[in-house]
Parts: sequence; structure tokens; C-alpha cells
Amino acid sequence: MDLRFISPRMHMIVDYMTAVILPIVPRVAGWDPTVTHLHDAVAGTIATVAATTDTELGIVKAVPMKAHLIADGVSGATLLTLATLMEDEPCEARCCIGTVGAFLIVQALCTKTQPGMKPTADNAGRKSSMQRYAQERRPDAAYSYGG
Repeated sequence: MDLRFISPRMHMIVDYMTAVILPIVPRVAGWDPTVTHLHDAVAGTIATVAATTDTELGIVKAVPMKAHLIADGVSGATLLTLATLMEDEPCEARCCIGTVGAFLIVQALCTKTQPGMKPTADNAGRKSSMQRYAQERRPDAAYSYGG
């Protein structure tokens, strides 16, 4: 059973949103500079990896999606480890870092490496939803999609 139901596009949108929201949390909560800098570093890393990933929302398109997902998994494991080691920080700060780490791991495990429908023996002869739409709504446009 394949658990990959998140499209690369949606993954990038979530990454960019996380990179914007994450630095705000410690400032609003009033946590100390160590936790704030950690949130800033994580947000910067997430934004940099997202911007350099080879997807439609990537800017530089240098990092393959598989490498991006591996980086997310490693980052998530690192953040979970940091959350357990930050004994002097408030529980809320540790839980926030741990939650972001767990989320990165789950998102990496649930994200497809390629957008769209993968060809398999079951759907080899099927048309994509765009091809079906074009053929149903505009029969002349179906030819531009290989229909």
C-alpha cells in the first residue's frame, strides 16, 4: 500500500508556508533567543531546500524531489532529537520543535516524488483527467493532449 498522497506542489506550498510562519511562533510566545534562532534556522533551511527543489514551485530547480524528501526526513529526525535534548527550555518550545520534526518526517513519507498519475499496468491505456476534460468539453482541444 502506497501512502504517498501529497503532491509535490502541495508539499512545496506547505514548505513555503512553514518557512513564513515558523519564525513568528517564538517571537509571539516570548521564548528565549536560543529557541528563536533555532526556529529561524529551521525556517531558512526549509525555504532554501524548497526554493532549490526541481518542482514547478522551485526557483533554482537543482535538488531532485527524492533528495528533498530525504533532507526533510533527516531534518525531522534532527529536530526530534533536539526537542529531547533541550531540557532547559520550556515544554511548549520543545513540543513545537518536536512537532515540526515529526511533521517533516510524516510529510516526507506521504509525498509523491512525481506529479500526476504514474503509468501502471492498470491505467496504461487511460487518459489523464485533463485529456478527458479536453475531449468532453472541447473535442478539437483533445488533439493537443494526445487524445
